[in-house]
Amino acid sequence: MAAGVTAGLYLNSEEGKKTRRQAGDQINEFGKDLENKAKDQYEHLSSNVNEYVDRGKHYVDDVSSSVKESVNKVANRSGSILGKSKNRYGENVEKAKRKIRKRIRKLEETIENEMG
Repeated sequence: MAAGVTAGLYLNSEEGKKTRRQAGDQINEFGKDLENKAKDQYEHLSSNVNEYVDRGKHYVDDVSSSVKESVNKVANRSGSILGKSKNRYGENVEKAKRKIRKRIRKLEETIENEMG
């Protein structure tokens, strides 16, 4: 208890008041330093996050462009192949029609020869 009384008397003296003021000033200074460091870290992290977001956007844009280009190439090739297939189909249909007409003529000739 005597230590508490002694401390109380000291802190209320001029020298004690000066010590308390200095301690308060040091605590305030420490708080400001801590706040400044926290702000610096926040700005640094913010900058890094923004950089990574920008990199991500560029990556997505690059991938998107590559995918679009590939899709267009496939579409063009498919269109070309489809066009060739249609042409071949049409040619084969015409070929089949000619063969059928030729057989019909032969059948007609055969029938005429048999009947006539």
